[in-house]
Amino acid sequence: MCLEPQMRDALSRIAWTEGVTINNLCTQIDVRRGAIGLTSATRVFIISYFRFLAQQYELRDGAAGPGLSPVGNGLKGASRAKWVLDTVAIPQEPEGPGLG
Repeated sequence: MCLEPQMRDALSRIAWTEGVTINNLCTQIDVRRGAIGLTSATRVFIISYFRFLAQQYELRDGAAGPGLSPVGNGLKGASRAKWVLDTVAIPQEPEGPGLG
């Protein structure tokens, strides 16, 4: 299975938080994935896990509105999306001969 570094880090964090090994977590995803590929199922699991945590955080703290303070970012007040875009490091592919 080939995951991006951010996805591997997230999977590792989830496994650590849940007190299981990465191998055990991937086995559990594999058993439940149905007809989709393991890599896709793992990505969906990671996103769903953190989405659930975000929803629980919002419910617990009574958060309302768009989340973080909206700014003029072209995302129509989708400040959570802006925060993710601004804080998640997306590695750039190095430019090589003939690639740029």
